[in-house]
Amino acid sequence: TNLVKTFYESSNNYLQAQEFLLIAYGKNTEAAQVKEAIAYAKDAGVDDAKKMKNSIKVSTDASKAIENSMSDESFQLTAEGKASYAKSLPFLLKGIMGTIKLRPESQAMVSNIQANPMVALKELGGLSKVIPNVPKYISTLTNTTKLVVTGAKAKKIEGSDSLDKAMGDLTL
Repeated sequence: TNLVKTFYESSNNYLQAQEFLLIAYGKNTEAAQVKEAIAYAKDAGVDDAKKMKNSIKVSTDASKAIENSMSDESFQLTAEGKASYAKSLPFLLKGIMGTIKLRPESQAMVSNIQANPMVALKELGGLSKVIPNVPKYISTLTNTTKLVVTGAKAKKIEGSDSLDKAMGDLTL
């Protein structure tokens, strides 16, 4: 479906941004899990419902780790950390732009599932169980993105001004 295609475009960009952010904060184990999730999402041999469910879980966990790291006042980004943070910004922007496209598609599909669950189950199979989780996933990504953008400006990360301007042009 269009929703699945849009989801992967958004999710893979967002996961890539999260990988760089986790590296920036020295969370290499979590970054490796995110990298695995990106590879898993691209595996054509795996069912879409399983891939979406995994991407949502890994991204949500990574968002929590990033938020916790960013709120740790005692942690100082190194020069390498700032470079990784800067590398995340273009992926973050692409991810959030895809997420904005995802919102109306997921809302329409959730409405269709609620209106006629049996038809949805038949047409979408396992995806019908995953799709209702997408709105909460979108909310998590949007909140984390806002935090990352604010953090980038505060930490004077290269590219944060242009990201802030691009974000200001978007409706979140």
